[in-house]
Amino acid sequence: MTVAPDLFDPYHAVRCLDIVETHLVGKVGMKTLDPSDWMYRPYYQNDLDNDDKFTAQGFNYHNGPEWLWLTGYFFRASMRFRRPFTDKMKKLMSNLKRAFKESPAFGLPELTNKDGEFCNGSCLTQAWSVSSLLDMLYDFSEYTVEEQINWDEVDLPED
Repeated sequence: MTVAPDLFDPYHAVRCLDIVETHLVGKVGMKTLDPSDWMYRPYYQNDLDNDDKFTAQGFNYHNGPEWLWLTGYFFRASMRFRRPFTDKMKKLMSNLKRAFKESPAFGLPELTNKDGEFCNGSCLTQAWSVSSLLDMLYDFSEYTVEEQINWDEVDLPED
């Protein structure tokens, strides 16, 4: 929705973004799996050596931990299809600002555990975590009224 927004029907894009916001938006990142999924394991430990095949040796890398680089894309798609920012998005941005200011590495991590908890297996600062948010801020500064969806011109499906 961010790279090629013209490929998406606005009505369904908004419905998708609403679902993502409800189920995948975390404290500072995006969950990599819906918490209702039976494979959801939000605590990543790459060096964990146990008998749980779902978490041993970091198997759950993409099954729950919250990735920060995805957050910028979520914001960019939301700006295109459903401005203004929601209260949850404002809280997310506030949490990101706090995380950046409090970071010992002066950046944003690669990923966090559940609800933004520190993840020992994550890089303390990751370029793409910061860059996706910089892209979002740049897009926000450049958006024009013409680029926003004109909902009066959208043919909405009948439910």
